[in-house]
Parts: sequence; structure tokens; C-alpha cells
Amino acid sequence: LILKTILCGQKDMALQYKKQVKYDGLCYKLFGVDVMLDNNLKPWLLELNNFPSLEPPKLDRLVNEPMIADMFNIIGLHINQKPSNAALQELQKIHPWKSKDLLRNPDLYSRKRSEAQKQKEDSYKSMTLEDYVDKLADPNSLTGRDLRILVQAEEELSQCKGFQRIYPKKEGKTYLNTMEVENYSDKLLFSWEHLFSHR
Repeated sequence: LILKTILCGQKDMALQYKKQVKYDGLCYKLFGVDVMLDNNLKPWLLELNNFPSLEPPKLDRLVNEPMIADMFNIIGLHINQKPSNAALQELQKIHPWKSKDLLRNPDLYSRKRSEAQKQKEDSYKSMTLEDYVDKLADPNSLTGRDLRILVQAEEELSQCKGFQRIYPKKEGKTYLNTMEVENYSDKLLFSWEHLFSHR
């Protein structure tokens, strides 16, 4: 139910992400989903909230605070621009560290593609899922960008406590074929799950 609901908006989300987000890996979206169960425990979607209410009342806090903590652990936001001196001093008050180097290498988030990466992505565009599923994430053919995508996905998965990843999964072939916007990363992650999720 949740995955199908998200897939209905996949095209708009993919286009907005490409248009508004400058760096890969530095964006997230939290949806609120209202579901009702009938007498047979069949779930029915009532609404999808683009900006879910995170109210402070006690009952909400019991659910929301652990969920928000898990969410930030999963997305693992990093500093990708040099902070001002004032911001740096405030950060050091809260979290003292020895290194002055706060920034991750900006290449980790860059959307620039090497010629080899462009050629690889172009070569898989016309292939069917059956043609590429055993090849795309073959460790012998992974590029630097491929590795960054896979490492980020595995880091996110390792931080899931109260969340469960619903895609990519080995059995997600049906959903990959229904995506309106084809994305190399989605194909790569599906191939990775197909080849290695059993290990």
C-alpha cells in the first residue's frame, strides 16, 4: 500500500529532486500516511500528508520523537559547505572535536559523471531488466559513482531501527517496471539486492 502510494508520485518527486537539489545524498522527504483497517484487517489509504503534523502533545511525542531520531540517523546529513566562523564556534560548543576539517569531500555528493560512467549508464538504458539484473552491480564492473551510491544505501539500511526499507528489495521487480522516470541508481540498487541480498 505504502510503496504503491509513493510510486504514484515518483515522477513528480524525481523531477523536483533533479531541479531543486544540487548534490546527491543530501535530501529527504517525510510523509505522513493515514490508513484505516477494515473488519478483515485490509488496509485502506485515507490520505497521504506531504507535511505531516509533528505536534508536541505527549501521545504524539511517544511516537514522533523516536521516529524523528531514526529518520535523521538514516539520512545521515553531512556538512557539505564551509560553515561561517560563528556557526563553527557554535558547533564546537555543542560537539567538540579535534579536527578542524568538518567537510566531507564534495566529490562524494557530486553529480558529475566521468566519461566511463556516462558510457556505462547509456549502455544500460536500452536493456531490459532481465538483461542487466545480473550484470549492473557485478563488483568487477562497478565505477566510483556506483560504489558511492551503494555505500550510501547500505549505510542508510544499517541505521534502520524503527523503519523498514520497502524498496529496493530483491522481490521489487514489479515496482521497478512501474516507475515513470527511469533512474540508473534504482536499477543499480535493484541489481545489487538481486545479487547480494541473500548474503
